[in-house]
Amino acid sequence: DPLWSRGLGDVYKRQILKNIHSSKLIDNFEIRKKTCHYKLSSESAKSVVVLEIKLFIIENNIFLSIPAEVNSKYYVELKKEFQHFNIFPIGLGDDIIGYLPFFDEVKEGGYEVTSITNYGFDTNISQSSLEDFYSLLKDDIVSLIEG
Repeated sequence: DPLWSRGLGDVYKRQILKNIHSSKLIDNFEIRKKTCHYKLSSESAKSVVVLEIKLFIIENNIFLSIPAEVNSKYYVELKKEFQHFNIFPIGLGDDIIGYLPFFDEVKEGGYEVTSITNYGFDTNISQSSLEDFYSLLKDDIVSLIEG
């Protein structure tokens, strides 16, 4: 029963992450952390943003701090990939770039895909940059797990 399925707000989850990071309660646990950067571009490739994501692994828990309103499909798919881990998404972490749709939603359009233009992009977010992002994110999680 992951936290996000219980409607725990992003602000509260960010506070949990800050508390975990500074807490004496976790001195006995190994904490692995990594800050990752991913390039997202518009369909025209004229607009580009670098997405900074903070990954933390504590025991069998993966925390992802992402500066966007993230489509829940990312977490569903990550859970399929990393079945022995609990996935704790923390949306709107540190900043906001707008919505972050899953790559297979780009063809469908809709507000989640087009809203990036409200945050300075000249056109919609490109499907290929979202595919690259998801692939690289999985690779970064694997490298953090393997230490």
